[in-house]
Amino acid sequence: MPVYAADSTPAPKVGLLKKLLQALQFRKNARAREQARVLNIIARSGLKDSLQATVRVLDSVNTVNRTSISTLQEQSVRDVLNAIDLLKLRLDSMATAVDTSVPEDIVRRPSSSVDPPVDDQQIQDLVNQVIAATDPKEEEHLRSVRSLLFRKDPLTDTVKISDSLSEIRRFSVRTQATVIGLFPYPEGQPNIDAYLRLINELSWYAVGFKGSTGDLTSFNGWNTSAVIDSARARGCRISLCVQSKNEKNITDLLERKPAQQVLIAGVVAALRLRHADGVQIMFDKLPGGSRAAFTSFIIQLAEALKTRDRSYRLGIRVPAYDAEDAYDLATLNVYADQFLLDFTQYQPKAPGPLFPLAGVHNDDLKTSISRILNMEIPPSKLIVCLPYYGVRWKVKPDKDPPEYITYKDLCSDPRYQQLPLYDPLSATQRLDIKNRNGVVTERIWYEDEKTLAAKYDLILQQHLGGIAIQALGYDEGYGELWDVLASRFARVDTMASELKTLHPKPKVLDDWQWSWAYIGAKLEQYAFIFAYPCEPKFPKVLVRKWEQAGLKNNNRAEIRKEEAAVLGRLSLALALLFLGGVVLFISKLRRVGDGWKWTKSLAALLIVQFILLTIIAFMYFFLDTSMMFFGVSDSPADCFDFPLGTLFVVIFTGIVIGVLITRFLVFPLIKKNDIP
Repeated sequence: MPVYAADSTPAPKVGLLKKLLQALQFRKNARAREQARVLNIIARSGLKDSLQATVRVLDSVNTVNRTSISTLQEQSVRDVLNAIDLLKLRLDSMATAVDTSVPEDIVRRPSSSVDPPVDDQQIQDLVNQVIAATDPKEEEHLRSVRSLLFRKDPLTDTVKISDSLSEIRRFSVRTQATVIGLFPYPEGQPNIDAYLRLINELSWYAVGFKGSTGDLTSFNGWNTSAVIDSARARGCRISLCVQSKNEKNITDLLERKPAQQVLIAGVVAALRLRHADGVQIMFDKLPGGSRAAFTSFIIQLAEALKTRDRSYRLGIRVPAYDAEDAYDLATLNVYADQFLLDFTQYQPKAPGPLFPLAGVHNDDLKTSISRILNMEIPPSKLIVCLPYYGVRWKVKPDKDPPEYITYKDLCSDPRYQQLPLYDPLSATQRLDIKNRNGVVTERIWYEDEKTLAAKYDLILQQHLGGIAIQALGYDEGYGELWDVLASRFARVDTMASELKTLHPKPKVLDDWQWSWAYIGAKLEQYAFIFAYPCEPKFPKVLVRKWEQAGLKNNNRAEIRKEEAAVLGRLSLALALLFLGGVVLFISKLRRVGDGWKWTKSLAALLIVQFILLTIIAFMYFFLDTSMMFFGVSDSPADCFDFPLGTLFVVIFTGIVIGVLITRFLVFPLIKKNDIP
């Protein structure tokens, strides 16, 4: 942590009257103490050191490989560093007023040559810029969401419940609120698959109508586009936007009942054609005198939709500030499923942003939400319709209306590649466009990931229904707007889970001890299974004896598996030794012949190995429960109580009898026939 030493210049003397006046400046002193506290937090957190390290890394990147985005990232980091330094400089000038409430390791007295004027709003802007650094937890969350969104296969995780049971969970990404994407046919054909990973509803924007007759003027690809099929395959709802921005056209419709019936029938037919889920009514130039007629039209439309299919949803786009009181929201609330609070159009007022968080007018986000919720509109019905474009205003009054510029054009056009000015009140970015003389002639207000993050936070805090994005493709090629959308709205959720029975491998001699008592008890366990193959459990007397010897596992079924594993490995080892001995025996006979002195010894050893291998393999198969009518079983009902010792006696007795019969009956008969 950097420590700033105090300046050697002595502090100027302050008179008693001036001290009293400074003490009475409560608001100024409180603000200074708060700003000093922020600076103290910055110093203790190591943010400045971390940002300086980031700048060094960015500087090390080869200039050839550096992109415009990485350059802007570096510039953003440098801006925060400059803000920290400037904030400290401003606070230095207020140190004498703050007195002892400012930490000594942060504030130092300025020299007499440094006395910059203090502007409260400028200092507050600097504080906002500094504390808006990216949260590492947000970055980690965004990485996890991205990894799920772009996986071809679903992510699964296995959680162990017990030794024999586990739960397999499949994860997916869900959104905390509704995300509607307006598809701007035929303005462009964006890569729809990338957007469908996050949106819940695709809204076809837009179908027009002729007010005098009620006929739909153009479907704009609604009846043919494969985009709708792709969206439905992704699980998105489908809605149709019926729009008009012509005041006369809207008035003609609302004055003619037959035209309204034609339009309602056309909307229902269009929804049936593509098996859609609902319709959005967007009459953006609704006259104030059409309030009752518009309400009547919506009632008829809602009743027609519910008569045809009760699952149909009806949405209405309403202005952020209804200056003409054209929308009877209290009545419409009964029939509408959604209200799209519109922030996509400029208002005829002083130049400013389309989508302000707060402001001096009545059309900012905070004021609009508060006003509508006070009408007892459920928050879940309120959808904020926001722009993925900016608005360009002339500085001087001009007859031409403002122009809209998409976020894609703002990022790609060289004319707009400059550092924007962030307004913390409205939470918007502003570009000042200057002429050749350096005079500002135009101003552009727009949204980026920083401004949208503040507004998304408010939307989620108010538990609103969600957002509607106008429009898909307006940011194509630049993913930062979708990153902030994912970081705020997307959550990793368990899509499905199922239980799975585990078949754990037996633990072979997991409690092994090097003691004669333990070895003797373990051999008794193994011998008991061979002697009593149908007993489901060990006798309690023996269990207590074996526990005293150090045996922890006395489960008969698990010991059977353990014994089978031991004998199986021993059989494999003997088989390898036997095969090796056979290969050695044959090679020596071929090279040396009968004269090799170890021929008889090796032959005898091979015979002993073969007998041992046969006996141990036989014991291994005796422990296999899959062999019917032979060996042990974990189910007494399916077991034949025939001990291994008795079985060996029967087998070896049969072998001995066979050898005797062969020696004394078969061989004499063969030799008798061979004698001439």
